[in-house]
Amino acid sequence: MPRNRNRSHLPTIAWLEHRTGFPSPEEREQIIQRRQVLYKDLFHQIFYQGVEEDDPAIQRLVRKYGPEEVRLMMRYIDKRQEAFDIFVQNDAFDYRLYRQNFARFGGQLPFLSLAEYNRLNDEFSRLVIDRFEKSEEHKTPREQELVELLFVHYYLWEDLIPEDVPARPSTTPEPVLRYKEPLATLLTYGSNLEAHPLFFSQLDGWRKHIQGLVNMALDPALLNGWPGDPASWAPWYALRLVGELGSIENIPALASLADQPNDWLSDLLPDVLGYMSPEAEPFLSIMVDESGISFKQRGLMIESLARMAANKPVIRPKIIHDFVEQLNRKQTHPTIAAWLIHFLEELDVHQEFQEEIAAAFDEERVDLNIVQYEDLDWGDE
Repeated sequence: MPRNRNRSHLPTIAWLEHRTGFPSPEEREQIIQRRQVLYKDLFHQIFYQGVEEDDPAIQRLVRKYGPEEVRLMMRYIDKRQEAFDIFVQNDAFDYRLYRQNFARFGGQLPFLSLAEYNRLNDEFSRLVIDRFEKSEEHKTPREQELVELLFVHYYLWEDLIPEDVPARPSTTPEPVLRYKEPLATLLTYGSNLEAHPLFFSQLDGWRKHIQGLVNMALDPALLNGWPGDPASWAPWYALRLVGELGSIENIPALASLADQPNDWLSDLLPDVLGYMSPEAEPFLSIMVDESGISFKQRGLMIESLARMAANKPVIRPKIIHDFVEQLNRKQTHPTIAAWLIHFLEELDVHQEFQEEIAAAFDEERVDLNIVQYEDLDWGDE
């Protein structure tokens, strides 16, 4: 009884006390409803009130709902914050999350391509906005259908139901894998990407396999593999290892991930490339100027350079100088200019170059769909 003293005004749900097996359908619905309220409370406290996890307001929620429930919702909030921090290729992050959920709970549901996922996600957003504008509380059948297809609220129930791994359809042949150890080990890890610490203590042993890791990260048979097959997730592990080891000569090849039709990996490139040694900077800068590659690739190179500037003081002044110099060029594409301005703000130096930034906006050289002058933080202006 003392265990529930601080939560006595909430109905007792037996499964939350032991967390073994799975709750009954009635308990599951009660838990989901409770988590919806908790998530909204946490989101408001963190993003609107700006409180930290050890703040008394958060601790009150811990006492009310229990530490495990707060931890679960905080984990999802952290994941959403991770998505907010991705500026150029957040589509890849979202699609990877969809693929992970499909790998666990897809069952008999259809597997969506990236284009299909984005189209249905846009439809879902329009339905939600329309419902809110009409002050309607209940979802339409179509909105509920999309909630299930897209795993919109997976964080409310992922531990409450058994996994339903989707079988590979007959139209999707099993890929022929020709990897030897230790690379073959990566084919077994699967979709639970947070469960593997990536053997950082064994990095020296992987150095002679860098080219094999790059090849695995770019392997179309794996990148387009069936999400329910553990091997299809090997490119994620390979790319993370490449980031730890460094492979400057493979930067152009790795950047091509951004142009994959069903890209679920390229959002990792700024972490992979931006943490390489400063010797990688000229290669990244050349690609920013390369008009023959896609805007996605060029944007990821800018983001990688910004990450490098934030973490390697020795190269920071040069990167910032090059960003401003490119912004000043009349021929710089408005999309590139917008990304440069965004990352100058992220590096907290945009106020030093307010004149140059203002000129770019005044001369209509900035894509306003990406950034607008008044949205930048100009202090007391």
